[in-house]
Amino acid sequence: LRKIRVAKLVVTYRAEILIQYLQNFFAPFFMMIALSFAKASTVSVASLTPYYLLIALSVPISRSVVDEEIAELTASGDINNFLLRPLGLYPFLLTKDISKKIISILTTLPFLLAITIIFKYQTPDFVLILLGLAVSFMVTFNVGYLAGLFCFWIDEFWVTKNIKDVLILFFSGAVLPYALFPSQVVDLIRYSP
Repeated sequence: LRKIRVAKLVVTYRAEILIQYLQNFFAPFFMMIALSFAKASTVSVASLTPYYLLIALSVPISRSVVDEEIAELTASGDINNFLLRPLGLYPFLLTKDISKKIISILTTLPFLLAITIIFKYQTPDFVLILLGLAVSFMVTFNVGYLAGLFCFWIDEFWVTKNIKDVLILFFSGAVLPYALFPSQVVDLIRYSP
């Protein structure tokens, strides 16, 4: 019976990773279909293909769900355990999230290398992509951590989480490339993390 439970957990974990990557391909796919029907678009579907491929592969690496974990720890009361431990909540959650990202990076790395070769990116571009992913993960983690701390004061935390997720996806360029934004929004994005 224990082996069956462990097997179910392994399958669930692998399915979660697969679903997370597939989910990131659906929105860009429909966006590219919609843009192919647009007549006055300044961006072509061919130029969006490498962009959305990189977005679909990089969002799972840079995305953090630390706010959900803080909300779960708060709702269950397990957050009180961190008052007694010598390790604080922030380093614990950061280490836990980084360990998940190592698996995502190992899963994504062959695809990122293939895209780099297919679309003829240079090696410095690939290094900058990895550096950008690390910085974006830290920004996303810290914003998520700060948003997660609101669950101490707000009963319905899912509203705050959804607003944070929409703002991050919108301002990160994961939904639409910056070329499709008005110039005022692009100026605002330049001064945001």
